[in-house]
Amino acid sequence: MIGRALRGPGTGEGWDFEPGVRVAYEASKKLDFTLEYYGGAGPLFDPLPAREQVHQFFPGFDLKLRENTVWNFGIGIGATPAGNRLVYKSRIGILF
Repeated sequence: MIGRALRGPGTGEGWDFEPGVRVAYEASKKLDFTLEYYGGAGPLFDPLPAREQVHQFFPGFDLKLRENTVWNFGIGIGATPAGNRLVYKSRIGILF
């Protein structure tokens, strides 16, 4: 993702590059295994040094609770010292 702060901290820093990828394997009608990647590389045209970038991998799953409701859970593992070493994440998605 390419983004820019419109207000508050970072307003004058220009565009940031935050890559992200998600892949899933459908194990059954109700369960998908997932692997997500989120990163923060800093300014788009002047990336941070590798040790200051954030790269995290989230193995997890999607559990289909209802026809239109999905619960996602993942455990994030930091691959660089700049990010958190361990993160738990969860979300409920309503499909429409």
